[in-house]
Amino acid sequence: MKEINIEEVLELQNSIIVDVRTPKEYEEDHIPDSINIPIFDDDERAIIGTLYKQKGKEIAVKTGIEITSPKLQDFYNKYLTLSKQYNQIILYCFRGGMRSGSLVNFLNEMGLNVLKISGGYKSYRNYVLDYLENLGMKHQFIVLHGHTGTGKTQLLEALEEKGCCVLNLEALAQNSGSVYGEIFYSGKAPTQKWFDSRIVKILRESKFKNVLMESESKKIGKVTLCKSFWDTMTDGKHILVNSSVQNRVIRLVKDYTKYNTKDDEYLKKSTARLKDTIGTKAVEDLINKIENKDYEYVAHFLILNYYDKLYSYSIDKYKYDMSVSSDEIDLAVSKILEYYDNAEKEI
Repeated sequence: MKEINIEEVLELQNSIIVDVRTPKEYEEDHIPDSINIPIFDDDERAIIGTLYKQKGKEIAVKTGIEITSPKLQDFYNKYLTLSKQYNQIILYCFRGGMRSGSLVNFLNEMGLNVLKISGGYKSYRNYVLDYLENLGMKHQFIVLHGHTGTGKTQLLEALEEKGCCVLNLEALAQNSGSVYGEIFYSGKAPTQKWFDSRIVKILRESKFKNVLMESESKKIGKVTLCKSFWDTMTDGKHILVNSSVQNRVIRLVKDYTKYNTKDDEYLKKSTARLKDTIGTKAVEDLINKIENKDYEYVAHFLILNYYDKLYSYSIDKYKYDMSVSSDEIDLAVSKILEYYDNAEKEI
């Protein structure tokens, strides 16, 4: 049987990677850009797993063959189509065992050139963990700090358009990290493993050593930054972004209302969670202001009484290599871009 290791797979051009695991396994995490053509669906996989535990390997394998046999013609047709579109087809299952091995053997016998990833998904996951563990040897992080509403995300998006390597951790996590964290993102929160995979994909494919990102806490929504990532971020270069309160209010109002429903239910629900922080009376007042569409008041109050108090310590603890004002966003982008280019030249 022809096998290929994960490092070789990730360097291939005009190839297609096929994950033959169940849809549930694929959803939890998969090699980025791979497609899912499952040998078993979720229910079939559960049945085989139960049989293996209760009646042994022989019965489980026999049942697997019975389930798979009627699907072979369809599998062949799908892979035949792929073979005409790509130079190479690579399959993987969880450990590179029977699921992918049996199908690769069948397709090879049918005349198709198909490879199996040695060690399957497990080898890929180990690759991801190893990459994250050794981040500091591969990359230098340039971290943007600043109070809420200073336009850090806007700066990152502009810098990415300029060609810089950017990790928008909030977008990857589908959460902006505060009590209002989910208000800006409509997508489903990723699993921890898929979050890790997307980070590694961006970093691995970058031609730059330096990576721009926004300062984040270790936990962003439902995912967590691993220790090595956190250490690399802490040891990186740090830029402070400032902005007037007036412009911060304008940005927050735009953010609060961009994805809101007409009745502002999510905004009110998120505000209600602040009772222990700013008090019941203040929360009731803010909800009343929200209902009256006085978003400017809400944003201004939260800046002074919630956000700045919450994040001042984490901002003040760093020594900054430079500071910029985002009140003139184009000028701020230009200054950070110059700093980024100089950092690349130092390598």
